[in-house]
Amino acid sequence: MELGPELDASELPAPVLAVQVTRPAAGGDGSGVVVGVAVHHAVADGHSVWQFMKAWTALSRMEVSQSETVADLAPPAFDRTPIRYPEAEELARKILRVIAPALPVIRSPSSCLPPDRWRRTFLIHAYEIQSVKQHIRAHSQTTGEQPGTHPSTYLAVSSLVWTSIARAKSRDLAGGDAYFLVAVDYRRRLGPPIDERYFGDCIVPCVARAAARDLRDGGGAGLARAAAAIRDAIRAQPECPVRATEAWLESLRTVPRERFTFTGSSNRFMAYETDLGWGAPSRVELVSLFATELVLLLGAAEDGGVQVTATLCREHMEAFASNLVRFSGRGNEASLTR
Repeated sequence: MELGPELDASELPAPVLAVQVTRPAAGGDGSGVVVGVAVHHAVADGHSVWQFMKAWTALSRMEVSQSETVADLAPPAFDRTPIRYPEAEELARKILRVIAPALPVIRSPSSCLPPDRWRRTFLIHAYEIQSVKQHIRAHSQTTGEQPGTHPSTYLAVSSLVWTSIARAKSRDLAGGDAYFLVAVDYRRRLGPPIDERYFGDCIVPCVARAAARDLRDGGGAGLARAAAAIRDAIRAQPECPVRATEAWLESLRTVPRERFTFTGSSNRFMAYETDLGWGAPSRVELVSLFATELVLLLGAAEDGGVQVTATLCREHMEAFASNLVRFSGRGNEASLTR
């Protein structure tokens, strides 16, 4: 992608941050600027990235005369002691044998979209998310949940995304199970919880599993089953994140990739609040590409909605877009695409 910086991490030691500023040569009034930031996932998860962006943009808005207020910014915490486990080193070796068997040369995912893949971004409004939540609550009895259980926005949107993909891939997922990978922030799950300001990686992948036919059920039952599977997967994660990651690696080895949907980022990341001093951004795009079938979430710029960016093969994208609005009460698909 031309507007994003290329972070060449093909060999160690590798850079961990790249920034590119582009002023469009034509169009508009000439005042537009595109700021692209790439951060190596080995040093920071999404929580840390947006923590960094918040501090950077706060500093950029300060005038010289206000320099003393820099001290008011909460400094990041780098102490890894609370998240060290005896099994961590052996797990790291297992992961490296899979993703980087020829160290110091490593296989780094390209930011270029493969020719058979499409990337599209959708905006799900708050009232549409509320509609999805209502469908999940109305069918909670089919999954054994207590009546009146209130799904979070993250759970509702994730369930909508998973069921929409399951319907779009109905021929490929005719039978058997579908899998949905969610990255869980473990900062508050460790005992004792670690500082929210911790800068680094503190996410653990968890895998939700459901029968593909159950996800395709109409009338909201599929949404409720998807929500239950994702919720159960998150709740079932062990206290030791190393063991959870080992279970994820085993899933990757044994489950066909076409049955996996990878997700990343979160609607809690308020990217549209990253004001560098020029006002709020008019558009934020996540261009990560660490899987061939990928969905990324982000807090939208308006009304508590959620921005959904999907990377899918061409034949599935249109069906996914149509299914995404199935429970939103909106009939005009074109208005969903940003």
